[in-house]
Amino acid sequence: MHNWKMVELRISVTCQQVVLLFALSTCVLAIDQATVNSYAAAISSFLDTTRCESLRAGGSTCGGSSGAQTLFNNLHNSGNYESFYVNGAHILSSIASNFEDLFRKKETVIDNIATAARNSLAAGAEVSQGDLNTFYSAETGMGAGVPSGVADPNFNNKVVSTAHSVFTVPNSVNANSAEIADVVRRTYNLDDTFISNVANVDSDTKWQYFASQNAVTRVYPGFEWDRSCDGSYSDYDPRIRPWFVLASSGPKDIVILIDKSGSMGQYGRMDKAIEAAQAVISTSSANDYISVVQFSSTAGTPACFPSRLVRATSDNKQALKDFVGDLRPSGGTDFQSAFTKAFDLIDSTRGTRGTNCQTVIVFLTDGDAEDPSSIISARNTQDIGATIFSFTLGSGASVAVPSRIAEENNGLYSHIDDNGDLLTEMAFYYKYLAYGIQSTVMQWTAPYIDSWGLGLMITGAKGVYSEADSNGYHTFLGVAAADVVLPQLLSVVQSYNLESMAVTTYSFIVNEDGEALVHPLQKSALSTTVGEPIYTSIDELEGSEFQAEDMRSLILGTGTSIGGRQLQVNRALPRGDISKEGLTGNSYAQNLVYFYQRIATTPFFIGLVIDGVVSNPGSSVAAWNVAARKLKQLDTIPLCNGTSQQWCKKQPQLYHRIDLSPTDTSPFVKTVTSAMGANQPDGALITENAVGWVAAPTLFSSPEGYLSSLPLTANQVLRLNEWASTGTATNMIGGNLPSSSHQVLMLASGLAESWQEAETSASTKGIWTYVGFSDGLALLYPGTPISNEFYDPRARSWYLRGVAEDFGASALSTPYLDAFGAGAVLTLSSSIREGGQEAASGVYPIGVAGFDFSVTQFASAIGSLSPDCSSSTVACYLVDRSGYIVSKESFASLSSNADENSYSYLFFGDTSIEPAAFAELYCAGHIVVNTTRSYVAEATVTYYTLKLSSPLSMTIDGNGCTRGTLYASPVARSNVFFIAIDGSNTGCLRKTYYAYCSGQEYLYPQASAQPFVSEQCANARQQQCGTPSSTACLVEEQVSAVMPCFRPCFLLKNRVLRLVSLLFLTCGCKALTSFPKGQLCSRETKGDSWSHGIAPVSILFS
Repeated sequence: MHNWKMVELRISVTCQQVVLLFALSTCVLAIDQATVNSYAAAISSFLDTTRCESLRAGGSTCGGSSGAQTLFNNLHNSGNYESFYVNGAHILSSIASNFEDLFRKKETVIDNIATAARNSLAAGAEVSQGDLNTFYSAETGMGAGVPSGVADPNFNNKVVSTAHSVFTVPNSVNANSAEIADVVRRTYNLDDTFISNVANVDSDTKWQYFASQNAVTRVYPGFEWDRSCDGSYSDYDPRIRPWFVLASSGPKDIVILIDKSGSMGQYGRMDKAIEAAQAVISTSSANDYISVVQFSSTAGTPACFPSRLVRATSDNKQALKDFVGDLRPSGGTDFQSAFTKAFDLIDSTRGTRGTNCQTVIVFLTDGDAEDPSSIISARNTQDIGATIFSFTLGSGASVAVPSRIAEENNGLYSHIDDNGDLLTEMAFYYKYLAYGIQSTVMQWTAPYIDSWGLGLMITGAKGVYSEADSNGYHTFLGVAAADVVLPQLLSVVQSYNLESMAVTTYSFIVNEDGEALVHPLQKSALSTTVGEPIYTSIDELEGSEFQAEDMRSLILGTGTSIGGRQLQVNRALPRGDISKEGLTGNSYAQNLVYFYQRIATTPFFIGLVIDGVVSNPGSSVAAWNVAARKLKQLDTIPLCNGTSQQWCKKQPQLYHRIDLSPTDTSPFVKTVTSAMGANQPDGALITENAVGWVAAPTLFSSPEGYLSSLPLTANQVLRLNEWASTGTATNMIGGNLPSSSHQVLMLASGLAESWQEAETSASTKGIWTYVGFSDGLALLYPGTPISNEFYDPRARSWYLRGVAEDFGASALSTPYLDAFGAGAVLTLSSSIREGGQEAASGVYPIGVAGFDFSVTQFASAIGSLSPDCSSSTVACYLVDRSGYIVSKESFASLSSNADENSYSYLFFGDTSIEPAAFAELYCAGHIVVNTTRSYVAEATVTYYTLKLSSPLSMTIDGNGCTRGTLYASPVARSNVFFIAIDGSNTGCLRKTYYAYCSGQEYLYPQASAQPFVSEQCANARQQQCGTPSSTACLVEEQVSAVMPCFRPCFLLKNRVLRLVSLLFLTCGCKALTSFPKGQLCSRETKGDSWSHGIAPVSILFS
């Protein structure tokens, strides 16, 4: 329990006003704990009735009435489940084989390009004739201009020419020079190879390209370059793209040593050194790790990255360039401390890096200092093998030590006079690395954003070198490359199906650094709202038990043979939208079996995780069997006939895009009008006597094939309806859908019979009723078009809330704006278990059912159950576990065109609602604040949890004036609490005060999601920066240890500017905001709407 007191901010109340308030308080209704408890019980009963009568959840908690749970119980009771064993090693071997085939095809494509480029650029090769204007380019004003083309679904419907490649050169290169024209003419011959690769090697090939060492890029298929906002073409220099840098110089650990001693202030030396250092930083790729050491009399590193190298992501590179740009000359010169710090950085990073990289030190100085050779000799061991490039600046520089350092460490030395061009002299740094590795080994980049519009991808690339000359030297000619978009990897991961929703499985892919490329706890590879990739260790994603067993090392240490390990883990569940609502606080215990192996000839590893227990742990991993259970394939499923049936199917089952459905489905489709008296909004297109369905992209055997078919056509919808009817279809998008999903679709369609009956018989009428399953299938009644073609029920807030709550509970959402025009709505959801598993512990649901109310309808129902809340001195709320308001009295009269911000994700502790009551609950320990890192939201999330297990009453008082009485009671079998605040006997206004806790002014930390990409120093900063010590941030420091560098202070009330400025300085805050709104969310992701946002995670269930 915290000691606390209330402090008045700005209100002054006259004696006459106090007397008037006291007089009024004697003749108004009050409320007490017993009344609040009775209201909570009545609301619980109402939710139970709605869950059973309107949602038709079914099962024992609904007395066995018809519904989703009853359906699966009936199947169980009739003996329609069977046990079987899953051999994970066999599945993984099949997936790995498919991966090897994919990469083998890509590598053949790239080898063919490299061979053709080498031959075309060889002396004496046949050269196409004509000037530059003969050849197609990526720009209308260059060469022959852009070739004509058509929209191609294989390239996100970009207009491309499959008959021609195009060339381009960066703005910094003279496109009219003889050297450039010669390369353009010679590489024109690559078109035959590009076209042949698609026809004969890999029909699913994306971009193919070759870039020469002098920056000519030729790409196939041809297309017009993107334009900037001013209409000019975007500049593109291949030499700084990740694939070119990697193939030409390999993955690198880079340390830049930059002298900032006082003498560097002369003749512009500091500016030259800064320009050179920033150029090295800019040309590093995400496969490189990098940092900077500045030195004068002592050596130092960026505050963001004080002790290790960091991956060269865009954010990290910008932070390093900013650090270098802020350097100012002062002090003496100490080489020894500089090199000591450099090798400290290198040593601290070695344990996290793959072995296929070289170490480079770039040394920039104008001074003379004590020779560091002895330190370098001791620290630059064989396993590090750092190459050192030394550059001396200015006429007064001593060249002896820097040149000897370079010579003794396999590097090169150059001196630049005060009027010299450092960047020109540094050209040999890049060429030396390319000549130094002389490698034609295939390199695969880390994920990056495609400049040409295909989203997240990895690229396979290899250096192209000439044949050896008479001295045995090979000339670096350029880089050949081809792409793999991440959805293609996901399609391979999905190349298996366990035919059972009862078995939870997922897969992941990691690189040689142990970072995940594909993982269900990251933003989906299918997302179209991708940004700079977040490189996340598999340790962080899989959790503490995984780390304790050093699973990362086991996976990275395995070869192409399959390894395995059993683990018991505890996973916290998201409470809904994790970016706002956080985690449940309850852990979900799972027995997981990991299978893993390296994908041959690649730097990638694949893991398969199965929820279960190995039945024969004494056997070899290859023979391990995981016990499982599945629904039998039924011989027949009868048609629903309006009578009581154990199970039945309702035909037709229409794919949700009924706006594209063929004419033979028209009898089952109608447009809602006001005259119909329907619960759905006027103008909505809905199914009648039929159910609508949708499948997550990951349910298709080829998610990438599904995506490439978008936007859907009427013919494609016809094929999907054909599959729904018969279980098979020819030329269906996305390859195929599982037969087990077809059977579930048939069985679940029968639920529409009871949903339809509920429309007339249930006391509470809904707008939409739906059910989502753990394989990614979802049914909606009545069916209606869902505008989000990436829809995945498992990623929706209503589904996650249902999973997070106990079986038999009603999980309520916060209000949100319905995408189909029904205005403000909220959802009641409830989980479904496999038949016969209702009473089992630790069982993950096979699905979740949901039911939508209008907000005004729901608030009116709650108001009728709590009549005393209509009093002017009593305020009542339904508040969820995260502190968001689900319902309050004013919602009953909510305008049909109300701003969504006036009802969605309203926080109970907001200044306009109940800040004093919130403070009372917090200081008494009934509300706690937590922080977690979400790799789905790609943000660090700060969220609250209400912990009320029994009824509670508290007096809100302070300054000798009673502010009111708070009564709270949990609503049984739900995720909400009924809270009433009685102000009938107070002489003070309760909403103008904030709290002191433990003698310190309490500043509420903001409930927020701080995006990773906006954190200037990325992950390393979060791990290494110091913690603010100001007492004004005391509470923040206690609850936000995960975010030591980005610890904003948020005020409960707007203070005067002087106080705001003071707090900004004492807390080091990045922002000051009135608590607690300020959620970083877009309208597209705010609600539970079926079409809002992009599914942020691809959970690979089967």
